Amino acid sequence: MITFRLTNSIVWILVFLTNCGQTNNKEITQVMTTKNHFDSNEHVFIKLYKKSDANVLYWETWNIDDKNAIIHWGHLGSMGDHEKISTPLHSEFKDKINTLIDSKINEGYTEIPIEKQFTVAITFKLKTWGSPKNLD
Repeated sequence: MITFRLTNSIVWILVFLTNCGQTNNKEITQVMTTKNHFDSNEHVFIKLYKKSDANVLYWETWNIDDKNAIIHWGHLGSMGDHEKISTPLHSEFKDKINTLIDSKINEGYTEIPIEKQFTVAITFKLKTWGSPKNLD
């Protein structure tokens, strides 16, 4: 027995229109299947990156609550842009966010695996103990 695992987000189905008063032309129908990017607590937080010719692009999203999320994108090192996504129903919200994430993955954006990430700590000496102003 062979088991197939669906990994692509777009599945193409050929529909042959016969015996229904239509011509014998083939029509291609696109069916979207999306991966659920939400965790077991119904939260989503994902950071995606894409290398371009001149720089690295980022795209990220996180939910504020069960019907609202923020998407944030731009060039790495910049403030970027952001947009709030809202829907009236939680099910619509999940579908919309999952579709947005899948579309970015289809555009070539990818997550950086945790084992390839690293932390950079920058320290510098202050003349005094510092103040809250030094944290700005």
